[in-house]
Amino acid sequence: MERIRKIAKKKIIALLLLLILGVALYVSTRQEKALKVIFVSKTQDDIDFWNSLVEGAQMAADEYGAEYEWMAPVREKDVDRQKKLIREAIEKEPDVIALAPADEKQILPEAKKIKEAGITLVLIDSKLSEDIADCTVSTDNYEAGRELGEYALSICSPEEKIGIVSHVKGSSTAKEREKGVQKVLEEDGREIVQTVYGESNYSIAYDETKKMLKAHPEITVIIGTNEYATVGAARLIKDMGLKEKVKIVGFDNSKEEIQMLESGLIEGLVIQRAFDMGYLGIKIGMETEKGKKYETYVDSGCKLVTRETIYTKENQKLLFPVYTGDK
Repeated sequence: MERIRKIAKKKIIALLLLLILGVALYVSTRQEKALKVIFVSKTQDDIDFWNSLVEGAQMAADEYGAEYEWMAPVREKDVDRQKKLIREAIEKEPDVIALAPADEKQILPEAKKIKEAGITLVLIDSKLSEDIADCTVSTDNYEAGRELGEYALSICSPEEKIGIVSHVKGSSTAKEREKGVQKVLEEDGREIVQTVYGESNYSIAYDETKKMLKAHPEITVIIGTNEYATVGAARLIKDMGLKEKVKIVGFDNSKEEIQMLESGLIEGLVIQRAFDMGYLGIKIGMETEKGKKYETYVDSGCKLVTRETIYTKENQKLLFPVYTGDK
């Protein structure tokens, strides 16, 4: 009888050890399982800002061994297409969805569905009208607008008139940059003569700038709020032979913009750290999913570059970006 009890005891111990080993292996497998991450951005357009941002996102996913997918509508203004892509992303049941919302209000209901599905949500580049995301990684667009407004005032006389060529009406980046510029001008007792929207399209920005100058020929300073707006306006000024009359300041750092800055067609550019923005957005999304805590907002940084400062060592790094570490 005693022998039977000893054998039974040994079997129970063996079974317990096997159970413990099984649980340990299961937990280990769960921990090592690659996270599934989907990035739904605003556009597939081949422009330097988005190319750099997407490269940063891809690098973060690669470094963390994530299962990664990038989705985007063809055009930035295609809100309906982005809504559909968000729904498709949710159906794929990822661990993390990184989202660059095309419109802060219209995309909000779809973004809420991400959270309702229990998926970690990180916003990249743009915000929503409600703070529902686990974290937002972007340029501080209001402060960037203020910086650009202050520079615009520094290169013109009190009598000169200012117009804005913005990008997509309803996007948080456009609204915040406009507010930053307007606040600086108000503090100086100045007003914006007119604001037009280029719909993140070079040709539309070109045409809208032309209409604005026809209606208000007194405008001698133009502020562009993204690459499309800045380049569209600058092309128009070049074609009309107004380089000596109209000054342009703007955002981003495409090859064409840098050439325009070097030639004097553009006076200054606020350069965003797009690569860092994409890298940090995906990195923070994955680490948040694993339980690490972050602030609800992370500023990816930006800097004003002028023709006089374009060749400094620090600014050359901005123009040819690589990831520079946590912010």
